[in-house]
Amino acid sequence: MTRWLAIAVWAVLAALALASPARADTGHLLIVGGGLSFDNEPVYRALLDNRPEESPGVAIIAAATSDASASAATVAGELMHYGVAPEEIMIVRLAVVDDPDTPDIDESDWAANASDPEEIAKIEAAGAIWFTGGDQLRLNRALIEQSGADSPMLAAIRARLRDGAIVGGTSAGAAAMSSPMIARGNGFGALFGDIGDAVADEGDGLVLMQGLRLFSPFILDQHFAARGRLGRLMRAIMAQPGPARIGIGIDEDTALLVDLAEYSAQVVGTGAVTLLDGRRASATAGGIDGVRLARLHDGDRLGLTTLAIEPASSRDMVDDRQTVFSGLWPSVELLRALESERRQVNVSEFRPLNTALFEVRLVQGKHSVHFTFEAGRDTRAWRGASDTGWNGTLTGARLSLESEDATP
Repeated sequence: MTRWLAIAVWAVLAALALASPARADTGHLLIVGGGLSFDNEPVYRALLDNRPEESPGVAIIAAATSDASASAATVAGELMHYGVAPEEIMIVRLAVVDDPDTPDIDESDWAANASDPEEIAKIEAAGAIWFTGGDQLRLNRALIEQSGADSPMLAAIRARLRDGAIVGGTSAGAAAMSSPMIARGNGFGALFGDIGDAVADEGDGLVLMQGLRLFSPFILDQHFAARGRLGRLMRAIMAQPGPARIGIGIDEDTALLVDLAEYSAQVVGTGAVTLLDGRRASATAGGIDGVRLARLHDGDRLGLTTLAIEPASSRDMVDDRQTVFSGLWPSVELLRALESERRQVNVSEFRPLNTALFEVRLVQGKHSVHFTFEAGRDTRAWRGASDTGWNGTLTGARLSLESEDATP
């Protein structure tokens, strides 16, 4: 009886953790994995076409960058190219460092503007709010009070979401939307040592800090394939309570368009979105076992309450099991980005009976990590006639890792 009661309680907590953000918000989020190409019209259209009709204004927040004025001006030019009138663009004067390209303006004077009524009014008039890339720590400093509470500007952003606006961000602007947010940690160094909650001057270890809490309980990671961040995201999600062990990694030039009213999301762009579900995985001091992995591409949809995946209508289920198993290969290749002159990557493949196993071992000095990817009876894949490489849909794979740090 105790066991079934525990299962029931876990199920209720999981449902609450997944569903709670949908109750407050009715707008959209556009979460871009960085490296957004100027000619990626579908992503720009996703931002602009989801503005409320009565609120065409776009507010640009470049506080994450070290060149706030220059970056905001660049984004303004891009928006005008896609049809936004100049009078509809509002640059929010918020920054924590000075822009060296503007000697007549000290942008660091804008550090307290998250409480400025004039700047907050720009947010309140906007139908779209856009965060540029840079360093997500700067967004934490600019928009979150020292107590951890929302600044008046962040409260205004949250209110606009409730009223149907869209909030978008790329790179750091995407990472900051979750909470906790991944503040630091390179793809290899994040796999070793303790997880910190403050950023030191040096070190490659994983650091998790409070984010903007626009997209919880999911943890977001960006530049996902380009920087080999699969293991980093695994560690980040496994540091969370069981029902919140869900991570989403977004490739460059790719976005996840989130409908908060329906609590569903759709992939837009050229790369993949990787879903990691660690709610039933187990963690030890040196390893993680049983994370569920899925990969989605343009047009695929994800139910954020159930994590059900709906492949794009252009894709058909793949029947041949060996072809299905080959669909795991791009996830294996994510780790190639970590190879360097100092770091060796070894990949091996086994196909026993109705299972495919891919193993990746990364070694650098006395540090080593071993990833195991497994595709089996529950693995499914879908492909479209126009898909290149493996730009299809894959679900039901398993992922584990073991790391060893032999440094004294």
